[in-house]
Amino acid sequence: MDKLDTVRKLLAMADDLSLTEEARQSYREKATELMIKYGIEDAELAAQNATPDAKIVYVQHAPLGPKTYATEFVYLGIRVAKALGGKALYYGKDKLGLVCWDTDVDRILLMWRSLETQASHELAAAIKKEHSWSYMSGMEKYKFRRAFIIGFAEEINRRMTIVYKKVVEETTGTSTALVIYDRAEALKNFMDSLGLGKKRTRSYSLDGVMAGQRAGVRADIGQSGFGKSSQKSIGGM
Repeated sequence: MDKLDTVRKLLAMADDLSLTEEARQSYREKATELMIKYGIEDAELAAQNATPDAKIVYVQHAPLGPKTYATEFVYLGIRVAKALGGKALYYGKDKLGLVCWDTDVDRILLMWRSLETQASHELAAAIKKEHSWSYMSGMEKYKFRRAFIIGFAEEINRRMTIVYKKVVEETTGTSTALVIYDRAEALKNFMDSLGLGKKRTRSYSLDGVMAGQRAGVRADIGQSGFGKSSQKSIGGM
């Protein structure tokens, strides 16, 4: 069975509302840990030349959310990729340019898609709680939404990085740590060889960023339930 199939099944169980919150949380946590452990296993196999065809890829994917906020959803993808050991950047105006080992692509995309959905749910909830929303101009609302997604992405990156380091420390030795470092350097060199990685900047409202960070604290990266997420909700921002 494909390793990722196991992760998908665990995520499906985590979204089963007939189960207790404790059980759903347990399934979600296991899925996240497996994603990271599978990545470490693949790195070790590649280092041992057990998978001589392992290679770095550069692929592009559009976010699921509205194109109006594509830049911000791509930023979320960039932060997820970084937390899971890959690298990513803006491809054109509205796509994620993902640079990673071919065995990591599906894992990174699976987490990004899930968190896109959750960010949309959290944003809708934040808008309902924002007392000044009805007094905001159209531009202020637009900036709030953009900033919210950025704040959400920053908090997700912080929390996922902590989980990643924890799993690495618990499951690897010095030799594996060097393998992970070497793979990271290989990704950097690959990006440099293609002239990738130029930074893009954009300004965001402080209120929106802070609201997004608060939502990121509640987000599920393997420690609590995603809630009632669905792909359909992303388009209704």
